[in-house]
Amino acid sequence: MSKNDKEKQQDLFGFTLEEKELKIKENKELKKIKEKAISKIAKIANRTHKERIKEQEKKRKKKNRLIVEANFNESVKIIKKYLSWNDDSGNKYHHLRDYTNRIESSYSQETSKKLGVSIYKFKWNLPLFSECHKLLSKKSFIFPGTVNLSDKILNYKNMIEYCEELLNPEKDLYDYFPFDIKMKEGKKKPDWYLARDLKWKSKGYLLGLDKFKSQKILFKREKNVLTLSWHLPDNIESINFWDDQELFDRIKYANM
Repeated sequence: MSKNDKEKQQDLFGFTLEEKELKIKENKELKKIKEKAISKIAKIANRTHKERIKEQEKKRKKKNRLIVEANFNESVKIIKKYLSWNDDSGNKYHHLRDYTNRIESSYSQETSKKLGVSIYKFKWNLPLFSECHKLLSKKSFIFPGTVNLSDKILNYKNMIEYCEELLNPEKDLYDYFPFDIKMKEGKKKPDWYLARDLKWKSKGYLLGLDKFKSQKILFKREKNVLTLSWHLPDNIESINFWDDQELFDRIKYANM
């Protein structure tokens, strides 16, 4: 297209070539201004987003810290409760090894008569928290502490529960039965006692378990002291605890 043709075409739209070039230049300038404005808005938005994320992260960390501190304070409360048990005992063991080496001194047993009924009582003093763990410093009880208190609590709690199961008739007492029973003259061992040797969960075993549980066998724990009270049937002369090794294992392997 010739220059004259271009000029004629531009005239049709009311622009001269110079005006068109100026218009193009203006448009370029406007485009740059618009791009700068968009870029500025994007930067502000990005900065605002980052600030929002930073603020959210700050709030999250604060919330987590409050949770951790609350858990820590709860752990301190639990450990202080465990340590208060020392006041009710002779605290005669220096540490856990001393306890397990003299585990035969940790329990007692006796049979008494009440209203013509023989009642066997077995009492087991579990190791105290202070005997299971080294002495904690004052700093250990000030947040954030110097040791993991929750781990120590869990270990002690597991030990207590595992020992409880041994004497609990609803748990391990029947299967592990750490007692010898002596029958009265002319009396044979009860069916439930003999059924313990049958295949686990077989019909005979389960019948024996039901008969065992039907007896008046009471279990309780007060602090670190476990007590089993058994109202003995008329055909049993006496009962005697014999399995020190099982007590040792309950202490040693509670957290294995």
